[in-house]
Amino acid sequence: MTTTKPECSVCCEDYSTVQQISSVCGHNDLCPTCIKRHIEAELNTKGSEIQVRCPKSRCTIELAYDDVKRLAPKELFDRYDTLLLRAAIRKLQDFRWCKAPKCGSGQEHTTGDRLPIITCEACGEKSCFTHDVPWHSGLTCDEFSEQLQTKDYTANRAYYERHTKPCPRCKMSIEKNHGCDHMTCRCGYEFCWLCLGDYDNIREKGSIDLERERSNASFNVEHMNWLFCGSKEAAKALSDAYQMIQRDPDLYIPGGHSFDMTQPQQRELVQRQILRFQRVRKTLKDPLLYNALELAMCIYSEAFSMKTYVHNTLFRQSIEFFGTKEQQ
Repeated sequence: MTTTKPECSVCCEDYSTVQQISSVCGHNDLCPTCIKRHIEAELNTKGSEIQVRCPKSRCTIELAYDDVKRLAPKELFDRYDTLLLRAAIRKLQDFRWCKAPKCGSGQEHTTGDRLPIITCEACGEKSCFTHDVPWHSGLTCDEFSEQLQTKDYTANRAYYERHTKPCPRCKMSIEKNHGCDHMTCRCGYEFCWLCLGDYDNIREKGSIDLERERSNASFNVEHMNWLFCGSKEAAKALSDAYQMIQRDPDLYIPGGHSFDMTQPQQRELVQRQILRFQRVRKTLKDPLLYNALELAMCIYSEAFSMKTYVHNTLFRQSIEFFGTKEQQ
Protein backbone atom coordinates (compact mmCIF):
# COMPACT_ATOMS: atom_id res chain seq x y z
CA MET A 1 0.00 0.00 0.00
CA THR A 2 1.45 3.37 -1.04
CA THR A 3 1.07 6.33 1.31
CA THR A 4 0.79 9.71 -0.39
CA LYS A 5 2.87 12.43 1.25
CA PRO A 6 1.14 15.77 1.93
CA GLU A 7 1.93 18.72 -0.33
CA CYS A 8 3.01 22.07 1.12
CA SER A 9 0.45 24.79 0.31
CA VAL A 10 3.25 27.34 -0.21
CA CYS A 11 6.05 25.65 -2.16
CA CYS A 12 3.92 22.70 -3.45
CA GLU A 13 6.67 20.25 -2.49
CA ASP A 14 5.96 16.95 -0.75
CA TYR A 15 7.00 16.64 2.89
CA SER A 16 6.88 13.95 5.55
CA THR A 17 6.75 15.82 8.89
CA VAL A 18 3.29 17.29 9.57
CA GLN A 19 3.36 20.07 12.20
CA GLN A 20 0.41 21.96 13.62
CA ILE A 21 1.35 25.62 13.42
CA SER A 22 -0.96 26.91 16.14
CA SER A 23 -3.50 25.27 18.40
CA VAL A 24 -5.81 28.23 17.77
CA CYS A 25 -6.15 28.14 13.97
CA GLY A 26 -5.23 24.49 13.41
CA HIS A 27 -3.37 25.00 10.11
CA ASN A 28 -0.88 22.21 9.38
CA ASP A 29 -0.38 22.12 5.60
CA LEU A 30 3.06 23.79 5.42
CA CYS A 31 6.43 22.07 5.26
CA PRO A 32 9.07 22.71 7.98
CA THR A 33 11.26 24.65 5.52
CA CYS A 34 8.51 27.15 4.64
CA ILE A 35 7.60 27.56 8.31
CA LYS A 36 11.22 28.35 9.16
CA ARG A 37 11.50 30.86 6.31
CA HIS A 38 8.26 32.52 7.40
CA ILE A 39 9.47 32.97 10.99
CA GLU A 40 12.74 34.44 9.69
CA ALA A 41 10.82 36.86 7.46
CA GLU A 42 8.58 37.93 10.35
CA LEU A 43 11.59 38.71 12.54
CA ASN A 44 13.33 40.58 9.71
CA THR A 45 10.39 42.78 8.70
CA LYS A 46 8.37 43.58 11.82
CA GLY A 47 10.91 45.94 13.41
CA SER A 48 10.10 46.74 17.04
CA GLU A 49 6.83 44.78 16.90
CA ILE A 50 7.94 41.24 17.70
CA GLN A 51 5.03 39.21 16.39
CA VAL A 52 5.03 35.97 14.42
CA ARG A 53 1.71 35.31 12.74
CA CYS A 54 0.49 32.10 11.15
CA PRO A 55 2.01 31.84 7.64
CA LYS A 56 -1.29 30.75 6.13
CA SER A 57 -2.67 33.45 3.85
CA ARG A 58 -5.39 35.60 5.46
CA CYS A 59 -4.84 33.97 8.88
CA THR A 60 -4.29 36.65 11.54
CA ILE A 61 -3.53 34.34 14.48
CA GLU A 62 -0.32 35.23 16.32
CA LEU A 63 1.84 32.27 17.27
CA ALA A 64 2.37 31.78 20.98
CA TYR A 65 5.84 31.71 22.52
CA ASP A 66 5.70 27.91 22.85
CA ASP A 67 4.59 27.56 19.22
CA VAL A 68 7.65 29.44 17.97
CA LYS A 69 9.90 27.44 20.29
CA ARG A 70 8.45 24.19 18.92
CA LEU A 71 8.62 25.15 15.23
CA ALA A 72 11.83 27.19 14.93
CA PRO A 73 15.40 25.82 14.95
CA LYS A 74 17.31 26.64 18.16
CA GLU A 75 19.39 29.45 16.63
CA LEU A 76 16.29 31.14 15.18
CA PHE A 77 14.32 30.75 18.42
CA ASP A 78 17.20 32.22 20.46
CA ARG A 79 17.08 35.29 18.23
CA TYR A 80 13.31 35.54 18.69
CA ASP A 81 13.75 35.22 22.45
CA THR A 82 16.39 37.98 22.49
CA LEU A 83 14.20 40.33 20.45
CA LEU A 84 11.32 39.79 22.88
CA LEU A 85 13.62 40.61 25.80
CA ARG A 86 14.87 43.78 24.12
CA ALA A 87 11.30 44.85 23.35
CA ALA A 88 10.41 44.50 27.04
CA ILE A 89 13.54 46.39 28.11
CA ARG A 90 12.75 49.32 25.82
CA LYS A 91 9.61 50.00 27.86
CA LEU A 92 11.68 50.69 31.01
CA GLN A 93 12.13 54.45 31.37
CA ASP A 94 15.20 54.12 33.63
CA PHE A 95 17.03 51.69 31.34
CA ARG A 96 20.12 52.85 29.46
CA TRP A 97 22.25 51.08 26.87
CA CYS A 98 26.01 50.95 27.36
CA LYS A 99 27.79 53.61 25.30
CA ALA A 100 30.87 51.47 24.62
CA PRO A 101 31.19 50.45 20.97
CA LYS A 102 30.46 46.77 20.35
CA CYS A 103 29.23 46.17 23.91
CA GLY A 104 25.49 45.90 23.26
CA SER A 105 24.68 45.52 26.97
CA GLY A 106 22.66 47.78 29.23
CA GLN A 107 21.10 48.09 32.66
CA GLU A 108 18.49 49.90 34.72
CA HIS A 109 19.47 52.96 36.80
CA THR A 110 17.18 53.00 39.82
CA THR A 111 15.72 56.30 41.01
CA GLY A 112 17.30 55.83 44.42
CA ASP A 113 20.83 56.24 43.03
CA ARG A 114 22.30 59.62 43.95
CA LEU A 115 24.93 59.87 41.20
CA PRO A 116 23.94 59.96 37.53
CA ILE A 117 26.89 57.71 36.64
CA ILE A 118 26.23 54.22 35.30
CA THR A 119 28.91 51.51 35.23
CA CYS A 120 28.21 48.77 32.72
CA GLU A 121 28.20 45.40 34.44
CA ALA A 122 29.32 43.71 31.24
CA CYS A 123 32.34 45.79 30.18
CA GLY A 124 32.86 48.33 32.97
CA GLU A 125 32.35 51.36 30.71
CA LYS A 126 30.93 54.40 32.50
CA SER A 127 28.16 56.60 31.09
CA CYS A 128 25.99 59.51 32.19
CA PHE A 129 22.35 58.73 32.91
CA THR A 130 21.27 62.38 32.64
CA HIS A 131 22.85 63.19 29.26
CA ASP A 132 22.90 59.59 27.97
CA VAL A 133 26.53 59.92 26.80
CA PRO A 134 29.88 58.39 27.81
CA TRP A 135 30.77 59.62 31.30
CA HIS A 136 32.20 63.16 31.35
CA SER A 137 35.15 62.43 33.66
CA GLY A 138 36.20 65.38 35.89
CA LEU A 139 32.98 67.28 35.27
CA THR A 140 29.69 67.31 37.08
CA CYS A 141 26.52 67.17 35.02
CA ASP A 142 26.02 70.93 35.51
CA GLU A 143 29.61 71.66 34.40
CA PHE A 144 29.21 69.38 31.40
CA SER A 145 26.00 71.22 30.46
CA GLU A 146 27.91 74.52 30.57
CA GLN A 147 30.72 73.08 28.42
CA LEU A 148 28.19 72.21 25.76
CA GLN A 149 27.77 75.95 25.17
CA THR A 150 31.49 76.73 24.55
CA LYS A 151 32.87 77.71 21.13
CA ASP A 152 35.00 74.60 20.58
CA TYR A 153 32.17 72.35 21.49
CA THR A 154 29.83 74.31 19.22
CA ALA A 155 32.12 73.59 16.24
CA ASN A 156 32.20 69.89 17.05
CA ARG A 157 28.49 69.97 17.62
CA ALA A 158 27.92 71.41 14.16
CA TYR A 159 29.76 68.48 12.58
CA TYR A 160 27.94 66.11 14.92
CA GLU A 161 24.54 67.45 13.93
CA ARG A 162 25.34 67.27 10.21
CA HIS A 163 26.43 63.65 10.29
CA THR A 164 24.35 62.07 13.05
CA LYS A 165 20.71 61.83 14.06
CA PRO A 166 19.14 60.70 17.34
CA CYS A 167 17.19 57.49 17.47
CA PRO A 168 13.53 58.59 17.82
CA ARG A 169 13.04 56.08 20.63
CA CYS A 170 16.17 55.90 22.83
CA LYS A 171 17.71 59.21 21.59
CA MET A 172 21.14 57.63 21.10
CA SER A 173 23.03 59.32 18.24
CA ILE A 174 23.51 57.29 15.09
CA GLU A 175 25.93 58.06 12.25
CA LYS A 176 25.02 56.88 8.76
CA ASN A 177 28.07 56.18 6.62
CA HIS A 178 26.69 53.95 3.87
CA GLY A 179 23.72 51.90 2.75
CA CYS A 180 20.03 52.71 2.39
CA ASP A 181 17.88 54.97 4.59
CA HIS A 182 16.43 52.06 6.60
CA MET A 183 18.14 52.42 10.00
CA THR A 184 18.20 49.99 12.95
CA CYS A 185 19.33 51.38 16.29
CA ARG A 186 21.19 49.35 18.92
CA CYS A 187 17.97 49.41 20.96
CA GLY A 188 16.23 47.58 18.12
CA TYR A 189 14.07 50.44 16.89
CA GLU A 190 13.82 50.80 13.09
CA PHE A 191 13.25 54.16 11.45
CA CYS A 192 13.77 56.13 8.24
CA TRP A 193 16.94 58.22 8.15
CA LEU A 194 15.33 60.95 6.05
CA CYS A 195 12.08 61.56 7.96
CA LEU A 196 12.78 59.67 11.23
CA GLY A 197 9.44 57.92 10.71
CA ASP A 198 8.65 54.58 12.34
CA TYR A 199 9.50 51.88 9.82
CA ASP A 200 6.51 49.80 10.93
CA ASN A 201 4.24 52.52 9.55
CA ILE A 202 6.22 52.58 6.31
CA ARG A 203 5.77 48.82 5.94
CA GLU A 204 2.05 48.91 6.75
CA LYS A 205 1.12 51.85 4.56
CA GLY A 206 3.54 51.23 1.68
CA SER A 207 5.44 54.45 2.37
CA ILE A 208 3.20 57.51 1.90
CA ASP A 209 -0.35 57.42 0.63
CA LEU A 210 -0.17 57.34 -3.16
CA GLU A 211 -3.34 59.30 -3.83
CA ARG A 212 -2.25 62.12 -1.52
CA GLU A 213 1.09 62.32 -3.27
CA ARG A 214 -0.60 62.44 -6.65
CA SER A 215 -2.88 65.26 -5.54
CA ASN A 216 0.10 67.23 -4.21
CA ALA A 217 2.33 66.65 -7.24
CA SER A 218 3.89 69.71 -8.90
CA PHE A 219 3.23 68.23 -12.35
CA ASN A 220 0.21 66.89 -14.18
CA VAL A 221 0.00 63.22 -13.13
CA GLU A 222 -2.16 62.27 -16.11
CA HIS A 223 0.35 63.78 -18.55
CA MET A 224 3.14 61.87 -16.79
CA ASN A 225 1.18 58.67 -17.36
CA TRP A 226 0.91 59.52 -21.06
CA LEU A 227 4.69 60.01 -21.14
CA PHE A 228 5.37 56.63 -19.54
CA CYS A 229 2.98 54.84 -21.91
CA GLY A 230 4.27 56.66 -24.98
CA SER A 231 1.14 58.65 -25.81
CA LYS A 232 -2.30 59.59 -24.55
CA GLU A 233 -3.85 56.95 -26.80
CA ALA A 234 -1.49 54.22 -25.56
CA ALA A 235 -2.30 55.08 -21.93
CA LYS A 236 -6.02 54.76 -22.66
CA ALA A 237 -5.44 51.44 -24.43
CA LEU A 238 -3.58 50.08 -21.37
CA SER A 239 -6.41 51.19 -19.09
CA ASP A 240 -8.93 49.51 -21.37
CA ALA A 241 -6.84 46.33 -21.36
CA TYR A 242 -6.90 46.19 -17.55
CA GLN A 243 -10.68 46.54 -17.62
CA MET A 244 -10.91 43.67 -20.10
CA ILE A 245 -8.90 41.47 -17.73
CA GLN A 246 -11.10 42.35 -14.75
CA ARG A 247 -14.28 41.48 -16.68
CA ASP A 248 -13.04 38.22 -18.21
CA PRO A 249 -13.36 35.20 -15.86
CA ASP A 250 -10.67 33.27 -17.76
CA LEU A 251 -8.11 36.09 -17.53
CA TYR A 252 -8.95 37.34 -14.04
CA ILE A 253 -7.25 35.65 -11.06
CA PRO A 254 -9.85 34.68 -8.40
CA GLY A 255 -9.29 36.75 -5.27
CA GLY A 256 -6.76 38.94 -7.06
CA HIS A 257 -3.78 36.61 -6.45
CA SER A 258 -2.79 32.94 -6.72
CA PHE A 259 -0.90 32.58 -3.43
CA ASP A 260 -3.38 30.09 -1.97
CA MET A 261 -3.43 27.86 -5.07
CA THR A 262 -1.59 24.55 -5.33
CA GLN A 263 0.99 24.11 -8.06
CA PRO A 264 -1.42 22.14 -10.33
CA GLN A 265 -4.07 24.85 -9.82
CA GLN A 266 -1.60 27.60 -10.75
CA ARG A 267 -0.55 25.71 -13.88
CA GLU A 268 -4.17 25.19 -14.90
CA LEU A 269 -4.85 28.90 -14.36
CA VAL A 270 -1.97 30.14 -16.50
CA GLN A 271 -2.76 27.68 -19.31
CA ARG A 272 -6.35 28.91 -19.29
CA GLN A 273 -5.12 32.53 -19.35
CA ILE A 274 -2.81 31.90 -22.30
CA LEU A 275 -5.51 30.13 -24.32
CA ARG A 276 -8.08 32.84 -23.60
CA PHE A 277 -5.54 35.60 -24.28
CA GLN A 278 -4.77 34.24 -27.75
CA ARG A 279 -8.44 33.96 -28.63
CA VAL A 280 -9.32 37.46 -27.37
CA ARG A 281 -6.37 39.13 -29.06
CA LYS A 282 -7.31 37.69 -32.45
CA THR A 283 -10.57 39.61 -32.28
CA LEU A 284 -8.92 42.99 -31.59
CA LYS A 285 -8.70 45.40 -34.52
CA ASP A 286 -7.01 48.28 -32.67
CA PRO A 287 -3.20 47.78 -32.81
CA LEU A 288 -2.70 49.81 -29.61
CA LEU A 289 -5.15 47.65 -27.66
CA TYR A 290 -3.63 44.54 -29.28
CA ASN A 291 -0.20 45.35 -27.80
CA ALA A 292 -1.59 46.81 -24.56
CA LEU A 293 -3.40 43.59 -23.66
CA GLU A 294 -0.16 41.59 -23.69
CA LEU A 295 1.62 44.23 -21.60
CA ALA A 296 -1.26 44.37 -19.11
CA MET A 297 -1.35 40.58 -18.77
CA CYS A 298 2.41 40.40 -18.19
CA ILE A 299 2.15 43.02 -15.43
CA TYR A 300 -0.99 41.47 -13.94
CA SER A 301 0.11 37.81 -13.92
CA GLU A 302 3.72 36.87 -13.23
CA ALA A 303 3.12 33.26 -14.22
CA PHE A 304 1.64 34.36 -17.56
CA SER A 305 4.60 36.69 -18.11
CA MET A 306 7.15 33.94 -17.45
CA LYS A 307 5.42 31.36 -19.64
CA THR A 308 5.08 33.69 -22.62
CA TYR A 309 8.62 35.03 -22.19
CA VAL A 310 10.14 31.54 -22.21
CA HIS A 311 8.16 30.62 -25.33
CA ASN A 312 8.55 33.82 -27.35
CA THR A 313 12.02 34.96 -26.31
CA LEU A 314 13.98 31.83 -25.43
CA PHE A 315 12.40 29.04 -27.44
CA ARG A 316 11.21 30.77 -30.62
CA GLN A 317 14.16 33.15 -30.99
CA SER A 318 16.65 30.33 -30.41
CA ILE A 319 15.21 28.59 -33.48
CA GLU A 320 15.09 31.84 -35.47
CA PHE A 321 18.73 32.74 -34.76
CA PHE A 322 20.42 29.33 -34.55
CA GLY A 323 18.15 26.88 -36.35
CA THR A 324 18.59 25.58 -39.85
CA LYS A 325 16.22 26.65 -42.64
CA GLU A 326 14.35 23.39 -42.24
CA GLN A 327 13.97 23.90 -38.45
CA GLN A 328 12.82 27.47 -38.94
